[in-house]
Amino acid sequence: MYFSKMYDRYVVEHSYNIYGSTLVKLPTPRYTVLYNGTSKQPAFMKLKLSDAFIHEDTSGDFEWTANMVNINHGMNDELLNNCRPLHEYMLLIDEIRNNRSNGMEVEQAVDKAVTYCINNNILSEFLTKHRAEVIDVCITEYDEQAFVNGIREEGRQEGRKEGRQEGRALTLYSLVNSGNLKPDIAAKELGISIHEFEIAMKEAGMNQPVSK
Repeated sequence: MYFSKMYDRYVVEHSYNIYGSTLVKLPTPRYTVLYNGTSKQPAFMKLKLSDAFIHEDTSGDFEWTANMVNINHGMNDELLNNCRPLHEYMLLIDEIRNNRSNGMEVEQAVDKAVTYCINNNILSEFLTKHRAEVIDVCITEYDEQAFVNGIREEGRQEGRKEGRQEGRALTLYSLVNSGNLKPDIAAKELGISIHEFEIAMKEAGMNQPVSK
């Protein structure tokens, strides 16, 4: 999607007519993803669009590939050493991560890391010129990760909640099955009709409610 936007911008900038009969020539793509996430990944990996297809397609008719390069320290250090901007970018990311690990909030961690890099001649010219933009992008990235982690935590909490509800329902089924609780009262506790309660008991492997 990102690359299609680049092509779209390229066509507009050159005023090409993509609706005519003449073939519009486009730059040959070489797509590379620079990975600097925290999960364990290999030094290199070829990513294929077809891996995301619901139904496997081996024809190659709809393929798109990207070469992922892990730029975390210890993975492709030769590349980092030969590319100063990339090396300094990772120094910025490492500084942000260190600040976060020391308990700083995202905004403070990013702002302090940018200041540190400017003062120590790490991407200083670029960061001085684009400071606000860089800080905004970095904060957005960390906020997105926090959002993902939050969704996962909500899922875990929801799972625990459902587990407690299921346990409560089984307790009520057992009480009704043993005749120690009336079915209508148990159904009311669960917020369902007595008919739904009886069906749920059957599904749970319980006997029919005992009248008492």
